[in-house]
Amino acid sequence: MARIAVEPLLDRSVERCLDLDEVDAPAQAQVMEESPGDAAAHMPVVPVAWGPFVDNFGKTAAATGEDMYEPVPFTESTWNVIVVLGFAQASRLDVAIALLLVCLSASMQIVFASIALSPSFLGARFKDLVNPAKSWRLNTAHDHTFLDLAGVSLAGRVCSGDSSLVYSNEQLSILTRINQYLQLEWEPTSENFMVPSPLPPGPILCMLCISLWVLYVCCELRSTFMCVEALAYVRRGEVTAIVSRTLLTAISRSRLGALYGVNALRVCICLALLVSGTQWLSQTTSIQDLILNSVALGALLDVDRIIFAGMMPVRMQTAVTDLEAIPVKYTRKRSSAEAAIVLVFTGAVAILSYIFLVNPLCEGMLAVKKQMCGGNTDFVVAHNLQTDLFEGMFSNNFSSSADLTLLNLAVQDATVFSRDPLDAKYITFHSQQSIFDLWRSRDVESVTTDPLSSNHCSDFDAMLYANADTTPWSRRLRIMFNLVKDRLGRAQAAGCADLREFCGMKESNLLRYLCPVTCGCSSPYTDIIWRVPRHGCTPGCLSKAEEVISEYACRDTTIALGILNETMHQWFHWSLLELGLDADHTLSHQIRSGYVDTFEKYGCAALDWRPRDPFTNHLFCEGGAMLPPLAHICPVSCKCRHDPDNIGCPKSCTSCKDDEVGLSRESGKLSTCAEASSGSFRICEQNAGKTYCASTCGLCSCKDKESYLPADLPFQNCADAKAAGMCEADTELMPFHCAATCEFCVSQVNASCTDVDAASFPSAEVGVADCMELKAEI
Repeated sequence: MARIAVEPLLDRSVERCLDLDEVDAPAQAQVMEESPGDAAAHMPVVPVAWGPFVDNFGKTAAATGEDMYEPVPFTESTWNVIVVLGFAQASRLDVAIALLLVCLSASMQIVFASIALSPSFLGARFKDLVNPAKSWRLNTAHDHTFLDLAGVSLAGRVCSGDSSLVYSNEQLSILTRINQYLQLEWEPTSENFMVPSPLPPGPILCMLCISLWVLYVCCELRSTFMCVEALAYVRRGEVTAIVSRTLLTAISRSRLGALYGVNALRVCICLALLVSGTQWLSQTTSIQDLILNSVALGALLDVDRIIFAGMMPVRMQTAVTDLEAIPVKYTRKRSSAEAAIVLVFTGAVAILSYIFLVNPLCEGMLAVKKQMCGGNTDFVVAHNLQTDLFEGMFSNNFSSSADLTLLNLAVQDATVFSRDPLDAKYITFHSQQSIFDLWRSRDVESVTTDPLSSNHCSDFDAMLYANADTTPWSRRLRIMFNLVKDRLGRAQAAGCADLREFCGMKESNLLRYLCPVTCGCSSPYTDIIWRVPRHGCTPGCLSKAEEVISEYACRDTTIALGILNETMHQWFHWSLLELGLDADHTLSHQIRSGYVDTFEKYGCAALDWRPRDPFTNHLFCEGGAMLPPLAHICPVSCKCRHDPDNIGCPKSCTSCKDDEVGLSRESGKLSTCAEASSGSFRICEQNAGKTYCASTCGLCSCKDKESYLPADLPFQNCADAKAAGMCEADTELMPFHCAATCEFCVSQVNASCTDVDAASFPSAEVGVADCMELKAEI
């Protein structure tokens, strides 16, 4: 007896094939125990297409009891429309549209796959950005023209993540992606500035997205292979047969070939998208875009289903969805093997992607950041086309410039105050471009020699806070003082006296301009190194200093040693800086030390064999634009007696003799110095007085200069100073301030050009009563 069991899975299909609608349930499930011949005679007629399935199912179930059949449905896809063409009872237009959509679906996926594989879609690899990054670093990042108001180089701003950049935003975007992908720090001093985190989020998320994409592709491939296998279970026939529009009982070879062809195309498209999608994900450097890109790739595989659901005629949709699933034999081994294959395939693709794509991407990112931000970023360079030399300057660190600079505060102040220029605290506004360009390029010397200020020699405190004075110049002075006190960190300073301690700084040019008296511009011995217009002292104050110098005795005194030594130190230090030379360079240091040691040892006498600055070639006695002359310190060594017209020579070095012949020849009107010094001529107030009427004008007299005594001394006149023993104790100040009282003049040859008084004249020895008779006798 043969036993054939009909499983419920096939009940409805077999029932429809045999048209057994009238057969009752017991009859459908009955088990016939008859002879093989009788069984064959009474067994239901199963369609040939299902013969292998029924036979294999029966044998496998009887033999092992472990095998099962998995129904493989026809998915709602444009690819399966080919199965039902001619069976959907659709109009010719529906059929034409269906064929068009099949071609459209295939074309779209082919185009997507082709574009996804093109280099233009995948973009440049990160390692290809190394050379552009190097070019940017060498040509642009350290250009001095890109130095910002805070003194930070472009490289420092980009590498520190300055979001306010106007230039190099593309480089900043690249660095932002690198730091986010590898979890690197922006701060150059951080340990993770160039060393990635042990678990960087970028590579981890990238591998997860690649794995997700591989599963997308595996799902599509598995569906394709199952469809191909299911078609193998359908009987071959001359024509395709679909019973009751639901059961595929036979398929023609031509239709089967077409279905195999489109499924082969599906496999090719899937593999192409797998390769291109994996490369695309591995080159996606934005963490935010990784998940979106993986989902977008999945949509490419659903193009056939989207077109089917959105555009396919309803008749064709119904025909495909009504088709019965085709059972496919699944053994336990096959199920395990298939799961293992998918797992191994996914893992292999992920591992290979990391080795050949993700890890090189990380290395490329580090190489790009090293080129852009490696080493020192805090400097700028410039090319001097005149000398063909390269000059550099260290710039500020971006993190140290986080606090607002004074210039930042000035800009911030300008953004909130009203349009009235009187409200500005730090910026002087101009209404014309020409005036703006003039002041923008002016140097300190041009400001100090400006006609508005060149003749002044007084501190500007009174003007700075005079509310009634609203002239443009007074407003400028007020803004200057605001800048000076805030730059020096003395925002509460009320006037020049509060800033006296900063007068000796090289950078205090503006302070010396505003406070020339407090800073000693009118005194020849206060911070002598800066007493020139180039460093803020106005010509009016320098004239007063020259007046003081003119009254000094023509002698090199011991005061010269202290002032000269300090002057030499400052002179060489700043002359080297002005020339752009390294003051600490070995050769420069040796030359400077040799000169300084010589002046410390020999004082003014050293000028006889070392009269010039070895670096600038300026004569020490005459000075230059940067430094004042030293003739008033060392008038004898500077040959002031031989050439009293030299810059800085005291008037006392001028010969005490009137040249009335020269005066008459020069003027053509005046014949005597007495006449020239009186009336409206006042020759003694002019340079001609020193030349032609030195004696009459009293230029060689030895006088005390008590008005120039320092205010901090315990005495106010020379007599008190002499009584206190200062003439012997202080041989630096007293020869200049109390030369007559302390009797310094008589100790110097030709220091005093006055005649001795009548009581002291040796009339008995020379035979005349006074100097006039002696002159006549001679």
